[in-house]
Amino acid sequence: MAVVRPEMDTRPAASPGARVPLFCWKEFACGWGAAFVNIAVTYPIYKMIFRQMLHGVQLHQAFGQIRGEGITFLYRGIFPPLAQKTISLSVMFGVYDGTRRPLVEWCGMNEYVAKSIAGVTAGTVEAVLMPFERVQTLLADATYHAKYRNTHHAFRMDPTRWIFPIVLLSCIVNGSASATNSETVCYVVSVIKHLEATVPGVSSCVLYRMIAADDVLQEVLRAPQLETVSKIVVTQRIESSAVTIVKDRCYLEHFEKNKVDIDLSLYHINSVGTQGFRYLFTGLTDDVVVLVPRSQLTFVQLFTYPFNWEVWALVALVLGAAETLRLLFPLHFRNNPILLVVCGFERYDLNTAGRWEKVILLSVMEFIFFTTCAYETKLLAMMVSKPATQELHTLQELMESGIKIKVNFLGNPDAAENHLLGSIMVNSTETILNMDKVHAHIVEREVAELVLPKYYDPVQRLYRYSILDQSLGTIPRLYILSLRNPFKPVLVYTNAALLESGLLSVYWPMMVKLKAGDRAIPAAEEADETLLFPDMKPAWIALSVGLALSGVAFVGEFCVKVVILIYIEHGFRELYRGLVPILWRNGPSNAMFFVMREEADRQLPKRATAVTQRTQEFFAGACIGAFISSVFYPINVLKVTMQSKLGGPNESMWVALQQVYNERDRKLRNVYKGVSMNCTRAFFSWGIMNSAYEQLKKVFY
Repeated sequence: MAVVRPEMDTRPAASPGARVPLFCWKEFACGWGAAFVNIAVTYPIYKMIFRQMLHGVQLHQAFGQIRGEGITFLYRGIFPPLAQKTISLSVMFGVYDGTRRPLVEWCGMNEYVAKSIAGVTAGTVEAVLMPFERVQTLLADATYHAKYRNTHHAFRMDPTRWIFPIVLLSCIVNGSASATNSETVCYVVSVIKHLEATVPGVSSCVLYRMIAADDVLQEVLRAPQLETVSKIVVTQRIESSAVTIVKDRCYLEHFEKNKVDIDLSLYHINSVGTQGFRYLFTGLTDDVVVLVPRSQLTFVQLFTYPFNWEVWALVALVLGAAETLRLLFPLHFRNNPILLVVCGFERYDLNTAGRWEKVILLSVMEFIFFTTCAYETKLLAMMVSKPATQELHTLQELMESGIKIKVNFLGNPDAAENHLLGSIMVNSTETILNMDKVHAHIVEREVAELVLPKYYDPVQRLYRYSILDQSLGTIPRLYILSLRNPFKPVLVYTNAALLESGLLSVYWPMMVKLKAGDRAIPAAEEADETLLFPDMKPAWIALSVGLALSGVAFVGEFCVKVVILIYIEHGFRELYRGLVPILWRNGPSNAMFFVMREEADRQLPKRATAVTQRTQEFFAGACIGAFISSVFYPINVLKVTMQSKLGGPNESMWVALQQVYNERDRKLRNVYKGVSMNCTRAFFSWGIMNSAYEQLKKVFY
């Protein structure tokens, strides 16, 4: 509503949201998923590269060895790299992010130095998982096919030879401008003459929309031909404060230079100062509210949302109590309470069980039955009608949520001094018609209700903004007049008549809708309650996670026993044979990967479609991974050589390096046998991993 000329404010806006935790579990989850896809696809290629590293043979010879062993041995030994790489990449991305952010945000360290330190730290932490890489080496070597049957057997027979090569290998790798003044003046004069000729006694006036940058209209209003014409101004803007406008020198000059008598735009004020005698209050008020952003629940939040923490605590308490009773009185419980009640696994017939076991387990089963029925019903309802992550109702909840409010300080300079919300306000020229769905906005209720349909997401079936229940209060609507305006008594009488008849209260909402008519705000769509196939994603994820956890628990049972047996037979050091090359590889290689990956992401253009974006992410990760794996290939050869030995003394890395060099006819080029296949494998492996990681980030975030 203001006619002042806007000026750009270059002050930076504060970042939205609260501080991110030191270690974000989502980074760990994305790294785990990316590694799982990577290993499942590229393991056969890795096996051929391993044979070239170990025996120094050509590619066709390595392929012949694997083909001769048969398809049953193709994926033999996949569990150790699957376990090691999934956990390793999970740690790599999680520790890297948790180390880099504090160094940059809290310590103010240089960005590239922080990335290098974070990469080396992540690579060093990865070396803890070396036992899995050792077992993978033994199982992939045809020499040990007869000695080790599977991962369980290999772990049991050979523990820790690996610590020296893996640490070394780990440590290295966003008007009227079309018309002239004279043409416009002639047109206005012609219209006025026509009105005077056809309707005698009509007031001569010019009704126009004031645009701050419209210099043509400014010159037209000062034209001598319109000297005797009374001018009534109707503006477009509806969010400016009247107090700010009246104090503004440009606005006052606008009244004097253009000979404006009345500005018919409705303004609101927060306080009345010395200029109050220029206002004409309409008797209407605006209810000022806050539009707060909403977002859909993530998959993890969706599974925990049906019950509050008290219910989850009660379920855990009941199951924990049943398990505790089984441990205290093992003679009275033949079945495992959790396996029987939750999984339905009945180890022994409950009909033949003792009295106390029946009473306790049947009671717990009944409790869990009603709990799961309620949980499934609420979960199914939320899959159809997806709730928001947070429903804010009061101003206190808004302040605690960490959401910032965008306000134009140029048009409303007093906003930052608000004692309640001033601390969470940031400067922005963003309007309510192009909100970013991240920040909140202060607006009148009528306008808020008008623009809400624009922010309805039909895919998520969710309004991305909601009106806060607690309002900021009501403010009066008023007109602004020129100094000692002779039309004020007439306008007062007209306003009173319109107010008493009820027409004025009807006029304001209609005016808001008419002014927004050109914005093409869509009507609210009816919510579709049909359960579609994409809505079943949470169910598929729950099934996949359950199967994955079951498999990990099943194999983990054997791994624990294997590690114990290896420790007994060979000692703890055998598990970490070859650790030093791994440290030399992982740390520097991780630092190089993260620095190059983020620099590539910053330099490459953002693509419009999802397919081109995925392709770009794939090739960025593929090229970087192929380069890094080729640079550190000799260290990989050294690591594999050290880990392929079982038992015996733990030789140093330099002794192993000399041994490899002598076995390869003392030629450096022979050390690089298999590097082309390794580069090919790394190209696809790191490309798949990078694109899968970015896709999982979109799912979790």
